[in-house]
This record gives sequence, structure tokens and C-alpha cells, in this order.
Amino acid sequence: MSRLFGNPEDFGIEAGLEPDGHIATTLWGHMQIWCRGHRLGSMDERYCAIGQSYASFRNLVPQLDSLWSTEFESRSDEEILTFLDDALYREPIAHDVPDRTALKVAADAALAWGRFDLLSNWGPQFDECRAFILCPPGDDIVILSRNLPEDAGIRVSVTRTSFLLATEGFIRWFEDESRRLAIPY
Repeated sequence: MSRLFGNPEDFGIEAGLEPDGHIATTLWGHMQIWCRGHRLGSMDERYCAIGQSYASFRNLVPQLDSLWSTEFESRSDEEILTFLDDALYREPIAHDVPDRTALKVAADAALAWGRFDLLSNWGPQFDECRAFILCPPGDDIVILSRNLPEDAGIRVSVTRTSFLLATEGFIRWFEDESRRLAIPY
């Protein structure tokens, strides 16, 4: 049985636990997020370790106000999405930065831009579902993804209130379930 946290017409998180198979370090479950009525992820992908999603949402909440960069101010949504995608996922080429290894270039990019990553590496339920989160000063939270339906474009804006309500509900639920099943989080 799945639970819905927040409002799928603004921002929501839908998640559930599998009935069995949990191990000492992992809760197995399934989940997806909702942004303005559009789904990212797949509830059909079962037995996913949802602890990474929990940890990522828990880490996002206190850093919402840092999810903006002056680097974005003169760029379109498409340019921002491409910039972040390239910074975090394009294979660095040796000539990108002289005297540095590709691994070092990638590590520096992750350090500088990784906080904007939403969903990537959160488990198979979000495979092929790359998304980035931005919080422009004084504005709603922006989610950029090429995995949104074509009629939505690549950008949805969700209210901070709905994002926090959904995220905090999901975090409490995950912690309660972890305690109930005696699996550390």
C-alpha cells in the first residue's frame, strides 16, 4: 500500500514499502514524485532501496535557500538544464582543464553543482529520470527535467509550502517505518 505526501497537483511524494525482503540496512519500497500533476519516477519499479531518496530529501530541506546561483541569472531554462546536465553527467575531456584528471574535474563539478541534482542516483524507480531543483530568490521552487510530458515543457514550479509539506511527511513516514521494522536510517 502506498502513501501520498503533499499535493500531486503542486508537489507530492508517493511511496510505499514492500511486504518483505527488508535487510538490516535497507528498507525496500517503491516511489515517485508529482510536480504539478506530472509524475517523475515509477511506482511499478518494485523493491528499490528508498533510503537514498529519504537521505536526499532530508538533506535538501535545510539547503533550499542555497539552490540558486548567479550563474543562472542570464540563462534560459534550457540553458540551465543543459549546463547542470553537462557539469554533472558529461564525461570530462582531458583538455577541459589542463593538468587535471577527468576524475578530478568530475569530482569538482559534483561538489559545485551536485546540490541541484534531484532524483539522479536515487534508485531504479528514477532511472532515466534526471531532474534538477532550483530555488530562485523570492520565487517558487523550480524543477527542470526533460522527462516531463511534452505539453509541460522542461519546467514546473511548485510552492515551497507544498514541497516542504510533502518532504517532511515523507521523512517522518520513512523514519517511523524504519523504527517499526528496526532498520537504522
